[in-house]
Amino acid sequence: MEVYLVNTGLVVLLEPYSKNIIKRVVKSPKIFFMDTGRASYLTKFPNAEVLEASYYAGAIFETYVISEIIKN
Repeated sequence: MEVYLVNTGLVVLLEPYSKNIIKRVVKSPKIFFMDTGRASYLTKFPNAEVLEASYYAGAIFETYVISEIIKN
C-alpha cells in the first residue's frame, strides 16, 4: 500500500539524515501527505478553527511546509 501512495504522489517519504550511518539504518522515514486538505479530511476536522485548537495543528503545519518545499 505504501508503494502505491508514494508512486501516485499522494504521500512522500522523508528519509532520516544523520552523519552516523547506523542511525540512518535504524531510524524509519517520516510519511507526509502532499495535500493538507486531504490530511485534514482524513483526520475528520470539520473546519479550520477545530484544527487550530487540536493537538495535530503542528503536524498539519509541518506537512504543509514539507509539501511546499518539495513542490518547489
